[in-house]
Amino acid sequence: MSRLHPTRDDVRAATRVTVSVVVPMVVFRLAGHPQWVLYSTFAAFASVYGRGESPRRRISTQLPVGIMLTGIIIAATATATAGDARWWSLLGVSLAAAIATAASHRWSWRPGGALFAVFAFGAVSSVSATGHDVLVATAVALATSAFTLLVGAEAFLLHLGPREESVPTRSHSTAEWRRALATAVAAAAADGLATWLHLGHPYWAAVSAVVPMAALGTVDRLLRARHRAGGTVLGLGLAFGLFAFSLSPWELVVVIGLLQLCAELMVIRHYGIAMMFVTPLSLAVAELGQPQPAAHLIWARTLTTAIGLVFGLTAVFADHSPPEDLDAMAAA
Repeated sequence: MSRLHPTRDDVRAATRVTVSVVVPMVVFRLAGHPQWVLYSTFAAFASVYGRGESPRRRISTQLPVGIMLTGIIIAATATATAGDARWWSLLGVSLAAAIATAASHRWSWRPGGALFAVFAFGAVSSVSATGHDVLVATAVALATSAFTLLVGAEAFLLHLGPREESVPTRSHSTAEWRRALATAVAAAAADGLATWLHLGHPYWAAVSAVVPMAALGTVDRLLRARHRAGGTVLGLGLAFGLFAFSLSPWELVVVIGLLQLCAELMVIRHYGIAMMFVTPLSLAVAELGQPQPAAHLIWARTLTTAIGLVFGLTAVFADHSPPEDLDAMAAA
């Protein structure tokens, strides 16, 4: 819980992610379409992947991730056209968890696991949409994904760093299919309970449920859960302080950018500290889609995190894996 891992090109990586997230956000707000920011934000999360990889391999990682996230955004927007789509959203979250878990193992994506896929489907599907919004979401997600690839390719375009590196792939073993199934079931169960309890943003429970399964072994998964719990508590305190002020939309953009930068600077060094920034970041992103009183957001985040970790830990013990070195967990 107290170990800080060494830095790994943190500033460049954090800057790439922050630029990928914030620039489309600013552009769409200046264009008078703040509602599009939800789609661009989740498409831009492809920039989180490929950290520490060579420029060529980072492109080959972010391209399929961007395609996956774009597909998830489109599917989630289509789901949101169904009116009361809470239970359809639960099904989508479960499928997103299974697909992302299997794909991240197959192509050795880092970070591993299904966090961003689940977060994207849950958040986008929770906002009412029309058929026109599906077309808009498609265009925005594709444009943002292309911009993210361009930002991720900056070192390649400048001829910096190694140019050749193979992308490893893995075959799907029975254990990996079991892992994907356990992750999907945990996400669905957590989301389902939070939905049944009428908690705000029930997909947060699914996100917390899939977080431990991103690590490679049981010991590391348990540590990841502890980091998630401790970091969330600290993050909720920070969020309470931030949301005590009535932030304007532009102030919210600045806050999101700063929180994203801080989270990326710390995520490799200490996941728990990163969570201190990720928690208010998640609340700020939720505020973009469904503005709510700060107290409601914080209360919902607390309960959904607790529910998600319970189901996540259940999945960990159901899918028991041998211990892995802590550095492997950090890389995940």
